[in-house]
Amino acid sequence: MSAKLLLRDGRLHAQIDDADPVIVRLVRTRPRTAPDGELVALDTKKREVWLWTSLDAMDAASRAVAATALAERYHEPTITRFDTVRSRFGVWQISAETTAGARRFALRHPERSVETMSD
Repeated sequence: MSAKLLLRDGRLHAQIDDADPVIVRLVRTRPRTAPDGELVALDTKKREVWLWTSLDAMDAASRAVAATALAERYHEPTITRFDTVRSRFGVWQISAETTAGARRFALRHPERSVETMSD
């Protein structure tokens, strides 16, 4: 059995062997630290249609479609600069510059909201 991803009418479809294509959404099953790891295609009822062990397990055309779908689903701007960080009434107010432009954040419980990552 094999599966490939297709874009039809602006919607993502998975086609298993010669069966009719099914509308799906692509979801990562691994943490952010392994973005090219396992991917699952879920149908409109959130049932698993197919599991790929990695992007490399797909044919070239499906890999291109998957890369586009994942970039849209997991849009993750990077913070490039912190402008201000203030604490007011127990809420951290942060102004930052990101790869998607200027953003403001408010964190009520920073000890639970902020994750410290290693180098």
